[in-house]
Amino acid sequence: PGDNLSLWSEKWEADQTGWHERDINHILKKHGGLIVPGGFAGGNGDTDTGSTCMADTADRGDGKDMAPVHVFVPLCGKTVDMVHLAHHAGVSWVYGVDGISKAVEEFAEENPSLVLKQVAKAKI
Repeated sequence: PGDNLSLWSEKWEADQTGWHERDINHILKKHGGLIVPGGFAGGNGDTDTGSTCMADTADRGDGKDMAPVHVFVPLCGKTVDMVHLAHHAGVSWVYGVDGISKAVEEFAEENPSLVLKQVAKAKI
């Protein structure tokens, strides 16, 4: 396991992140409504950018509130999917986990409007 983390760390340090997408993942756009209450506006992955990632409830559009969801994104890197989800009215928290600190640091720098908390940092 340590060797895999070293490999990914070397790729991030060398800026060899060709897998990183600049747009929301097409699977999330298509099927995100299965995990997010109320689905995505227009069914194309658009979000309500005026919402917050710390909402207590979300409006389904029929006047009834629903409990929002918490989304876990393992090996998140600096995916824009997390930003997309954090701005969705139906999501209260997005938890991203990655073993590469540079990925997390770049995500924080590129998204200063999000409230980020470091819960734990482990040395391997």
